[in-house]
Amino acid sequence: MKILNVISLMDPVTGGGIKERIYHLSKNLIQRGHQCTILATSRGWNQEFIDTIAGLEGVNVPCLSERFMIPMGAGKWLDENIHRFDVVHLAGNWSPINVVAYYSARKYNIPYVFSGMGLLDILERSLVIKYIYSHFWTRPMLRNANAVIAISPREYGNCVRLGVKDKNISFIPNAITSDGLDVKDDESFRKYYGLDNRKIILYIARLSHEKGVDLLVEAFFLIASEFSDHQLVIFGNDHGGFKAYVEKRIDILNIRDKVKIFPPVFGVRKSWAYHAAELFVIPSRYDTMTIVALEVAVCACPLLITDQADFPAIGESGGALIVKCDAQAISVGLRRLLADPHVLNQMGARASKFVLENYHWNNVSESFIELFYRVSNEGKVAN
Repeated sequence: MKILNVISLMDPVTGGGIKERIYHLSKNLIQRGHQCTILATSRGWNQEFIDTIAGLEGVNVPCLSERFMIPMGAGKWLDENIHRFDVVHLAGNWSPINVVAYYSARKYNIPYVFSGMGLLDILERSLVIKYIYSHFWTRPMLRNANAVIAISPREYGNCVRLGVKDKNISFIPNAITSDGLDVKDDESFRKYYGLDNRKIILYIARLSHEKGVDLLVEAFFLIASEFSDHQLVIFGNDHGGFKAYVEKRIDILNIRDKVKIFPPVFGVRKSWAYHAAELFVIPSRYDTMTIVALEVAVCACPLLITDQADFPAIGESGGALIVKCDAQAISVGLRRLLADPHVLNQMGARASKFVLENYHWNNVSESFIELFYRVSNEGKVAN
């Protein structure tokens, strides 16, 4: 089978969870004997990163607008190449290159699958543009798709709300591989980042209102005096200047000596971080089954997440404590977990077992393949 994955950007630094999902999906498809191509814009394109998948065809087109990732030349490339593919997979919303691929798939009667990947709700900046985009493109792309993939309970509901029939929605969650996440070196991690021997409460995600890093800072302040042997370590990209707001709150709360903020962490140093942490916190105001939760769990690091992170299964498994999305509730959760190391150890072990059994790419990729075969055999775009 020949699959075309279309995504706005495959930037290893800022691509986020969507990039991770397409990277590992493409890798697993090829390992199972299928041919796979990624079509993306040139923004953040890293050929060395693409080349880490042996046998992958990577195609990037320049952007007319870097901010909105408006592609140049995608239509021409698709006119010349889309016939080669059995299925087109549109990854993510708010993506002009996906709109171009959508029209091309309809024009040439190539089956396509749409994955919102947590981006169906209208949030944060450019709200008017997103309302317009949703009306003219998101809804038609969803309703005309041969199949729509939802990665979480919330996203399943969003698909229905936007007019997709239940029978056309397939639930395929995010997935994980343990490759590269088994390296432990607490000493090297602390030395590299200049951290002392205090226990670590860890956050890794972009610095944004949506991700709730400010709630974590406020919650940590509420328990800091009780747990003086702990520090809060934050890794992430600044999003719209939110880092400055967080830095200001840290100074106002007078906890600068207890909180450290660093740029994004990747590769072996990310594995170091997960294994060095006593507790990982996902304080999201809005999220859709973040891949970070899976990475943390694989490393047997205990999790504290909010009820807005849209991953209730991890809490039901006993691998995480789920709390309400406010600073007070997060602080209560922190206090409860940090006071009992035995509970933390049990939670980390349960999380690792649960995730490896239910969310490993070896299993999840089969769900994609079955779906792609089905829509390919249908041989036409739904109307």
